[in-house]
Amino acid sequence: MRFLMQLWLLALVAVTMPAPALADSVTFGYSGGLVHTQALGATRITNDPYVAGLDPVPQAEWSTLVSISSTTGIALNGSLGDVIFYTGPFMGPDPNDPYTMLLYAGGEIKIIASAEFEALTGIPAGTILFQGQFSDVTRWTQLDCFDTNCTGPIHFLLSGMITGQMHPALLAYLGLDPANFGPDSTFHFSMVLASWDEQKGPLQTGEISLHTPEPGTLTLFGSGLLAVAGLLRRRRAA
Repeated sequence: MRFLMQLWLLALVAVTMPAPALADSVTFGYSGGLVHTQALGATRITNDPYVAGLDPVPQAEWSTLVSISSTTGIALNGSLGDVIFYTGPFMGPDPNDPYTMLLYAGGEIKIIASAEFEALTGIPAGTILFQGQFSDVTRWTQLDCFDTNCTGPIHFLLSGMITGQMHPALLAYLGLDPANFGPDSTFHFSMVLASWDEQKGPLQTGEISLHTPEPGTLTLFGSGLLAVAGLLRRRRAA
């Protein structure tokens, strides 16, 4: 029920945004893998155990790209590729929000096409569909727990700015105008972890949305996400 309320509140934020924010956008759905908060000698967020220095076979803990959809109406589902990411290191807690940690710019995200994606689209397996960096201070916010003691699934949100590019072949397949996807994109990077223990947790499901709203709309979008987080935490406290 709480997760449904979260989705409803996020949808409410979306529909109250001005039209430019709802212009061309791409959403990547992903699932599986393991999220760590220790990597490269610092505390950061990653699902790449090689970066975390924990596993010589990193693919075992990458997340699977399971869906791609766009505002043009095209949608794909299946085992479409790999989602691999690590953020910059933690700066410390947000002084204005006890549920949010701030992270320095840096790190990387890659979304890589699979053989199944190639069969569906003709875009070769191994193509980097999206590659970027977390290019400004990033926020790591705990939105909600799904049980009273916070021992079960926990919903987190990474939010901020990404500098990167989608592959031209993907934009063409989705019928999107490359002019609307410059190198600087806003993003929200949502993930539900099955549990959290010893700086790691298995990832159940997640979503990455990329878009390039006008500056005024970006402010509203960020405020909307913060409002959603506040509402969810007030529900949990009640």
